[in-house]
Amino acid sequence: MDKNKSETFKKLRGVKEVPDSLKEEMKLFNKQKGLIKKTLLTGPESIPMIAEKTGISSDEVIYILMSMLKFDEVEVDKVDDMDEFFLYRIKSEIKNGEN
Repeated sequence: MDKNKSETFKKLRGVKEVPDSLKEEMKLFNKQKGLIKKTLLTGPESIPMIAEKTGISSDEVIYILMSMLKFDEVEVDKVDDMDEFFLYRIKSEIKNGEN
């Protein structure tokens, strides 16, 4: 990184505070993400199944799952037997510890 950029970041960190509400939202997001990961470690699950097992609303599960998909933490496994929902699973290399 350019020395000027790193100096700018250091100055901004000293000036701008992260709001407590944002910190709490991030804590909740990370907690819910962890619950979803634990659920998916047992095997592929659909969004409604994940929501039921974790107690998180389907909307939140979709939001978190899509962010995990974007950052290559999960992948689509297959479509369920009734062709209604995709099943998601933890990416193989993350599951095997080869990250």
